[in-house]
This record gives sequence, C-alpha cells and structure tokens, in this order.
Amino acid sequence: MPRWLPLVTLAYLTLPEVIFLAGWLRWQWSIPAVICTLGAGWPLVRATLVPSTGTRPWPWWQVGTLLAAVMLLVSTQGAGGLGVQNWDWIKHNAILKDLIERPWPVVYDQLKQPVALIYYVAYYLPASVVGKIWGWEAANVAIYLWTVAGCFLAGLWLWSLSWARWWLVLACLLFFSGWDLVGDALWKPDHWKNNFDGEWWNSLWTLPSNLTLIAYAPHQAIPGWLFTALLVSALERGDKTPPLGGIFALSLLWSPFVTVGLGLLFLLWTGASRSRWTSSIRQLWHPANLAATLLLAVLVMYFHSRSAPVRFPPSLTSEPQVVQRGELYVTPLKVGFAKFLPAYTGTFIIEFGLLAALILLALPRQAAQERRWVFAAAVTLMLLPWIHYGAYNDLVMRVCIPALFVLQFIALRTLAAQTPTPGRGRWSPWGSALVVLLAVGALYPLNMLRITGQRFAERSWDWVYIPPASEVPDLFKQQRQTREMLFFIGQYVGSVRSPFFTHLAKPLPEKTLNKTVSPRPSP
Repeated sequence: MPRWLPLVTLAYLTLPEVIFLAGWLRWQWSIPAVICTLGAGWPLVRATLVPSTGTRPWPWWQVGTLLAAVMLLVSTQGAGGLGVQNWDWIKHNAILKDLIERPWPVVYDQLKQPVALIYYVAYYLPASVVGKIWGWEAANVAIYLWTVAGCFLAGLWLWSLSWARWWLVLACLLFFSGWDLVGDALWKPDHWKNNFDGEWWNSLWTLPSNLTLIAYAPHQAIPGWLFTALLVSALERGDKTPPLGGIFALSLLWSPFVTVGLGLLFLLWTGASRSRWTSSIRQLWHPANLAATLLLAVLVMYFHSRSAPVRFPPSLTSEPQVVQRGELYVTPLKVGFAKFLPAYTGTFIIEFGLLAALILLALPRQAAQERRWVFAAAVTLMLLPWIHYGAYNDLVMRVCIPALFVLQFIALRTLAAQTPTPGRGRWSPWGSALVVLLAVGALYPLNMLRITGQRFAERSWDWVYIPPASEVPDLFKQQRQTREMLFFIGQYVGSVRSPFFTHLAKPLPEKTLNKTVSPRPSP
C-alpha cells in the first residue's frame, strides 16, 4: 500500500466533517469538535503509514488510465451536470443550492413552525463552499471533480487491497454487478432491454451495481467504499489494529446507512473469536476512541432533530397529522411469504450467493482471512432483505454497500491468486467460472451505458447541461409534487427546537427565532 493512500483518503473524508462542525456549531463547540475529529482519524493514518511488504509499484500510466476511465464514466452519469442526470439529481441539486444560498445551519421558515435541513450532507459541503465563493456553476464543476476523486480513491483501494492486475481492478470498479439483467429478464420479460432501473426486478429491494451507485447515490457510494477500505485495512493488520471508533464516527455524517453496514461487517468479521473481542474492548479506552465518541455525540444530536414532532400543512402532505419518517417492518410479514420467498431466493442466487460460493471454491485453502470476509459480507446481505425501512427500502439499498465492496476486493484477490505465472499453469476451473460470473454481471451496467447513449442521442449529444439555479425546485416544491405518493420531505428536515439547535448550533436569525419560540399550534 502506498504511504499516501490512507492519508489522502482520510483527508478526503474528514474535510466535510470539519466544514460542517465549523459551519453549524457555535465556536466554543466547533473548536473542540474539530480537534476530536482530527484525533479520531489520525490513528487510522499512523497505523498504515508503513507500506505493506511485497507490493508492486504502480506505474504512472496505469494510474493515469484508471483516472481517465473514472472521469469518463462519471461524466456520463450526471454529477455536476455532465452526462444524463436521473430523477435523484433533482434532490441533489436542491440540497446543493440551499447549502450555497442559505446561511448555515440551513433553516426553512416558510412554515408556521421553522424546520432545519437534517441530512447526511458531507458529500455536498466542499462543493457548496466553492459555490458560496464563485457561484452555482463553479459548485457544479466542484461536485463533479469531488465525485471523480472519491471514485478514483475507491479504485486505488481495490487495487491495493486485492493485489490484482490494474485492468481487472478497472473492470471491477466500472462494471461490478449482480445478474440484474437476468433477474429483470425473468421477472419482467416485456421491457428489460430498455429498463435503466432493472435492479428493481423483484420490486422489493435492490443490491445496486457500482454504476447505479455513481448514477443515483454517489453521496452514499463513495463513503461506503472508502470507509470499508479503511476498516478492512485496519482489521487485516492484526496486532497493529488502530482504534476503529473514528471510522464509525466519521462515517455518520456521510451516511448513517453506511455506518450500519460497517458495524454489521465488523461484528460478523469478529465473530466468536475471544481474542478479537478482547482486543476490541481494550481499544475502547484509547484516546482516539474517546475523541470519536464526542464527535459521535454531536452528530447523533444533529440527526436526533428529525425525531422531534413537526406539523406540516395539507399543501405538503395528504396526511398532515401523520409525519411518516420511513416505514419500518419485517418484510415477509408485511408483503407475505408468497411474494417474499421467490424474491429472496432469486436475490440470494443471482445477486451474491453464486459469487460468494465461487470465491470460496476458488480461494486457496490457506486463505482463512479471505473466507472470513466472504462470510461476513454474505451473512450481511442475507439478513438485510428481512427488514424494510424507508419508502424505497433504503436499509437494503444502502447498508449493503460495504458488504458488496468486500465481495469485490475478495473476488479480485481470488483472481490475482489464480493468475498464471511461469511456475504455475492455467487458471483453475473455479477461477474461470468466477470470471464468467463477473462477466455476466457486467452485462447490466453495459446495458445502462447503452441506454445512457440513447439519451445522449435524444438531446443531440449535448454532453453538459447545468440547470440554472433559478430552475432548481427546492425540497418543498418537490414535496408538493409527490404529496399523494410519499412524505418525501420527511427525509430531509427536522425541528429547530431540538437540543442540537438550542445548545450546540449557531444562533438562528431573529425572524426565525421569533417563530421558533411562538406557541405551538394545537393538535
């Protein structure tokens, strides 16, 4: 592993945290919070500064080819107005615009009761700083470059963790996917060829491909990949394992779903090993973990603001008395086992089960550590579909990101071990089968790129379109458009009466403050 990779990764992941703490908190809280942030992250860098032995140097032309390919792919999927923006970018653009145009913390006072933006905003913050200085178009350029940087770092980590050839790493980063094209063709045979959202073939959940994550949710994908890489790198160092509290605390502002996914991986990887549990418990009292606890407390208070009751008018929701933050239920009990079991069985087989089985069969017998990672990832993915949370089942769709990343680098590591050398013959049959399985999975993202090309042609190959800021609908306008279908805005706002805003956050504007302290409307 290069000396600079952990340091650059932590800088990338920590910068938005520092911006948030400095921009949202009162100075007497922001200074110690920033110190805690740096203290929580530093051991992760220090423990990995010594490069791993036996690693090959990275030729500059291979690194440059990886970067160029990532830039090209990202430029087709909407970030910064490059390529084709799907419907999720309407929300991304609205959040970025509000972070640029409104004071921090972002508060909306157009309701009787003011509400604040309560969301995992880390992905947007560096670009919003650029936008505050140079304007809307500069912010779009910045968020494109920020997305490219995150995806590029993820590719470098795949390379570093897997020891695979650079072209295998590139192919996996761009085209890793389950057999979604097969699932869509079996479940929905009438329109699978031109279905950009074919991963919803079972209509209950989705385990997204890398390309889907870049197209729809780079704000969740990038932290999912990078924090998982840091976690794996730390755990694989054995007795040199640094305190891990910083990974969980820092990931929360990026994506609470990713934090849950990291926690599941860690628990399953640790398993029933007494020595690993003893080491983890001993590390709890490390100063870096204590610093992470303080940072975690600030962020938990921030997200807790969404739990306070907020009354919304009928113009925003068809059920103003019921604020639905996200449905939570046991999936088979809600939808019925007759619908759940076929979807669950199909997902297990074509999304990750065959992949996990072939990896285990192709791995060398002595690869105990790799088998443990496959077990942790597969069990995580087996558990997630049983619980539903969110209008679009975000629990499955986002918590799965760390587990899928683990399967990627272990698959690459397996192929690296299979690569013929002068002292070894051809690949084993299981290694060849693994290549075929990954190639079939790549058909889905390739089909997505084909559909993207059709959309480019429909708009005369106009590659860049940055929507004017005046035409970007805010979150409230988007809620009015979806008021009969779902409580969209409940994912993004919370009460300003919460302890975070009354004790930690910067004072609210006088106009908003007067509304805040006014008597609550009767229920």
